[in-house]
Amino acid sequence: MTASRFQNVDEVRITPQIPGNMWIALNDIQIGSPVIATAPSITGQPSNSTISAGANTTFSVTASNATGYQWQVDQGAGFTNISNGAPYSGATTATLTITGATAGMNDYIYRVVATGLATPAATSNNVSLTVNPPPSITSQPSASTISAGANTTFSVTASNATGYQWQVDTGAGFTNISNTAPYSGATTATLTITGATAGVNGYVYRVVATGLATPAAVSNSAALTVNPPPSITSQPSNSTIAAGANTTFSVTASNATGYQWQVDQGAGFTNVANVAPYSGATTSTLTITGATAGMNGYVYRVVASGLATPAATSNSATLTVNPPPTITSISPTSGPTSGGTSVTLTGTNLTGATAVHFGKVKPLFFQVLHVQNRHF
Repeated sequence: MTASRFQNVDEVRITPQIPGNMWIALNDIQIGSPVIATAPSITGQPSNSTISAGANTTFSVTASNATGYQWQVDQGAGFTNISNGAPYSGATTATLTITGATAGMNDYIYRVVATGLATPAATSNNVSLTVNPPPSITSQPSASTISAGANTTFSVTASNATGYQWQVDTGAGFTNISNTAPYSGATTATLTITGATAGVNGYVYRVVATGLATPAAVSNSAALTVNPPPSITSQPSNSTIAAGANTTFSVTASNATGYQWQVDQGAGFTNVANVAPYSGATTSTLTITGATAGMNGYVYRVVASGLATPAATSNSATLTVNPPPTITSISPTSGPTSGGTSVTLTGTNLTGATAVHFGKVKPLFFQVLHVQNRHF
């Protein structure tokens, strides 16, 4: 037989195949060096991962002399082996895949144990999984009702939010608001409206809250009602009546929900109450029943209030009460029953007289001679 080279030879046994003499040259048998296996080693560590709830991620390692891998997870009570079942796959490979991570997996810790033909096994560094939940609106904005020119705010509270964008629907759909008058705080949790005009009445507002995870959270819509102040559209008119007569003062007003008539008797305006001779003191028409001569020259106005300020005050209107005529003399004091006698009456307040009677007889005509005298 010829010389041979053997690797990893512990013992040599020779069995002759041909009878007879033979020789063996043991010095031709060369014994090689043994091959010794090397333990596995981690050469590329896994990295931490931050994802949104519902997203996917992987943890990977590279290792030398590794023939197997086992990923492990620590949910808070120590490391346990992972098996291939949702959300895990690749649990015994160099790459662990997590599909559809839930918020409950936040802060889970992972590592891998690499095994080979030699011991000890190699264990990777620990890495953490951060699962950010999406933002959520926890307190919705409320509708607001204000007067024209007033200020208001819309506010929300949200969990897991890192940003806000308020939007407005002016009638054609929602658009983003920028920080220009009348708006401020358009990218905060509170939108401020300063000096709202009647033109923004009926506008609808909402906010979009964003965070480290998707989807964004959209709040409920909240409406803004801007009430215009009342306005007098028809003013009261002066009134001239005879003593004991009745009269009214009336106004019309837009956006008015209440009225208060006032009277100036010479010392400034005071509120009128519903006591004689007044009624309708808190309506659009004030009624005066049985006006006395003492009310002559009284001045009236109304204050109309509404859902917005300021109140509207009407023009002033004057009441003229003419006292009854008084006869101070008559000449002649008598005449024929056939008539034809010219009679002169002298008295006061005769300009308010509309008729003259002598008993049951009316004169054929009468003529004003001057302010305080009439001739019949």
